[in-house]
Amino acid sequence: LFPKTVPNRSSGLLTPQEAICYDCSGFSPLSMYRIERTEDALYLLEQVLLILGKAVEYLITPANITLTTDTVFYSKETGEVKIAYVPVEGEADLRKNIIRFLLQLKTELCDGKEEYLRKTAQYIYYHNYYIRDMVNKIGRFRRQLYREEHSVNQTLQGAV
Repeated sequence: LFPKTVPNRSSGLLTPQEAICYDCSGFSPLSMYRIERTEDALYLLEQVLLILGKAVEYLITPANITLTTDTVFYSKETGEVKIAYVPVEGEADLRKNIIRFLLQLKTELCDGKEEYLRKTAQYIYYHNYYIRDMVNKIGRFRRQLYREEHSVNQTLQGAV
């Protein structure tokens, strides 16, 4: 999560008109990028889930964090992913929140491997797994995708 700067107030509470500022230097929201490869989408989702798993250390319930391509940030220079903490409006449902984010990641894919994101969404939505289990499953999908891509490349090289 991004470190935030809160106006210096003795009560520690913000009024609705006050803002919280995040130090996002070097990062851009995912909405500024075209995510065209399934491999990249799975990497980003995996990183987001790892961050959600750590949020509990700061007494933040992962289900209460809004996940969109506007609240998840990426540094092209370092490959690092961060989330700006924006509380979910309305009902907080972690699985639905993750699925909505996943659907946003899926919109510009053009590598023909969207099946992996569909499987990931089904796995997350229909099972009640811990965040760690979701990360492990995404890691397996990433390895499977890697092996699939490299076996195709080796086949193509052998044909030359």
